Amino acid sequence: MTSSGKIIVIGPFVGSFFEEIINFRPLVHWISKNILYDDIFIISHFNRDFLYNDVMIPIYEQYSIDDSKLKDHRNLDISNRLYNLISKSLKNDIIRATGHQPKEIVDICNKYPKNKSKISLLNQSFNKIDTPLDIEVNISKDTVAFIPDKSESITKLKKVLNHLQKTYNVIVIGDSNIYFKDLSLLNSEYMLLYTYKYIIHILSKVQAVVCPLSGWTFLCNLQNIPVLSWGDNINPYKVGGVYNFNNKCNIISNTHSDNVISGIDYFLKEKL
Repeated sequence: MTSSGKIIVIGPFVGSFFEEIINFRPLVHWISKNILYDDIFIISHFNRDFLYNDVMIPIYEQYSIDDSKLKDHRNLDISNRLYNLISKSLKNDIIRATGHQPKEIVDICNKYPKNKSKISLLNQSFNKIDTPLDIEVNISKDTVAFIPDKSESITKLKKVLNHLQKTYNVIVIGDSNIYFKDLSLLNSEYMLLYTYKYIIHILSKVQAVVCPLSGWTFLCNLQNIPVLSWGDNINPYKVGGVYNFNNKCNIISNTHSDNVISGIDYFLKEKL
């Protein structure tokens, strides 16, 4: 890539993990491959540096710890004024570190909080997330991971969990937006701080994942982890859909819990 005499700063991104991997991160990868620059910097949460190969500048740690405060591209603790102050401060740090002039900075994705732009698929590049860890999690190959995401009713999720516990070697896993947290494999403060890094590592070890249709479905497809999901707007995640990424999956329309359980058994016993 030839010199362009400019640096690209993308962010700050202060929102949820799934908004980041579905929209923000694919845009970052597309820009890094298609636009000329001298330097590129991504500004995002300190505990998500593993998502990027380019230089990542962390926002202040206190705005990354509580996932329940992160909604789409927003952080409920960050006002428009505070966002602008964070953005200006971190970009000044970049200017001092690189020796570039302010006029050489090209800002991307820096509007907040109302102006969430719809990013065209043509301007997104989806890449599998690489999560090398210096620890090992002992997960047997026949393990099924259940993610009881709160996008589904607790009643239906309880029925699904009861069936999985009776029939399969199952673990419960997820972030702060799941039910049955007392059963979750992630229970230490350190693991909770780096939730998604650990989850991706753990999911890479299991036979398959069962979860309501959600960002978890997207993540499993991106990582080529077999997944059974149910919900609405299923077409993007099915085989041949834009969010399938050639993954082995069974995506079924939102339906009664008995039908979900039948779909789980068919997928795990017949399809895998």
